[in-house]
Amino acid sequence: WNVVRCHLCTIGRMKAGGIRFANSPQEAKKEAGAILALAINGQRPRSVLVEAKAPVRKEFYAGVIYDALAKRPVLIFSDMGGIDIEQVAEQHPEHVARTHFSVLEPFSDYQAKNIVASLGITGNQLSRLTPILTRLVRLFLQHNLTLAEINPLCELEDGSFLCLDC
Repeated sequence: WNVVRCHLCTIGRMKAGGIRFANSPQEAKKEAGAILALAINGQRPRSVLVEAKAPVRKEFYAGVIYDALAKRPVLIFSDMGGIDIEQVAEQHPEHVARTHFSVLEPFSDYQAKNIVASLGITGNQLSRLTPILTRLVRLFLQHNLTLAEINPLCELEDGSFLCLDC
């Protein structure tokens, strides 16, 4: 199984047909050609990424965005990944956790652990998700970004985690 993804940074890639699935190299080539012919949000893909299909158990969302109203960045985490976070926040607000943080003090594993645990996540999931969120925040700060997100952040059947799209 292969996943063929449009190598184009744009919102709505999945809905626009920019992610396709194939069962053989021939199908992957056909799907890649179809993706390269797409115009997504007025942009044309320049390349595609073909990757192995992952055995996903659970999808999460992790994102950091600059909150202009609070004048601070906010870490957003959800146990419902793979779909638009705005849709999850509107329809299932109990599945979204947020925490603002300072750009002047280091972001700690403790802060990341609190946001994950606030959704009832414990055990190995909590232990494995914590450093991923901490590193995402540090990446956001290090590169002075306005948005950094992983969607979906997946737990695989073996218990490991993989960023399928970020």
